[in-house]
Amino acid sequence: MKIAVCDDEVFFHHIVNEKICEYMKSNHLDAALSFFQSGKDFLESKEEFDIVFMDIELDKENGLNLLDIYRKNHRSINILLTSHKEELPNGYKIGVFRFLLKPICEEALGEALDSALLQINKTKRFIGKKGSEGKIIREDEIIYVEAGDKCTGIRTISDFYKSDFTITKMKEELCSRDFYMPHRSYIVNMNAINKIECGYIYLNNQEKIKVSRLKWKEFKNYFYEFIRKKALHGN
Repeated sequence: MKIAVCDDEVFFHHIVNEKICEYMKSNHLDAALSFFQSGKDFLESKEEFDIVFMDIELDKENGLNLLDIYRKNHRSINILLTSHKEELPNGYKIGVFRFLLKPICEEALGEALDSALLQINKTKRFIGKKGSEGKIIREDEIIYVEAGDKCTGIRTISDFYKSDFTITKMKEELCSRDFYMPHRSYIVNMNAINKIECGYIYLNNQEKIKVSRLKWKEFKNYFYEFIRKKALHGN
């Protein structure tokens, strides 16, 4: 997952970097963060970002105008950083996903990232191949991803497909907290787990996957926390 933070205050970059890194670490996610001090540098970047944090005031530049330009060619989740509540209606006009008031509250940032990841999951798509045919696979259709020789296999609810992505690339793309890597050769959809027992994950499709011995304790904690959060949010 790629995240951009566009703000002209260097000190703020350090604060946001620390908070986002803490969030990612606690949720076992990977993210590449890019920081920009000007809108010009941001717009000239060739990166395709999944999430953009944009300050509404960048020296003489207007963050709303920058996002309006950026969204015409990119499909990112845009989060506006501001100290001015009166600007909120203008943000809605250009489809801003969330507003975070400065100074940034850790709880508000966590909620914004939770919601952004959920939104990304709904639109994430992969290309799976079976023979000469290709199929678009939604992220929520994936049961697990298995490492192969310079490629991966994707087990879905209905079939098994090959992907040109490596297991490392798939781990980067599957940015949802719904996915966990219990072994260097597998990435598992937490929603597809029926039970865990004696170092194994038992899946809803009757298959089982071994959890690395060194990861078993961490995985158990992550699994039970995942179940707790799903029960708490009713999904």
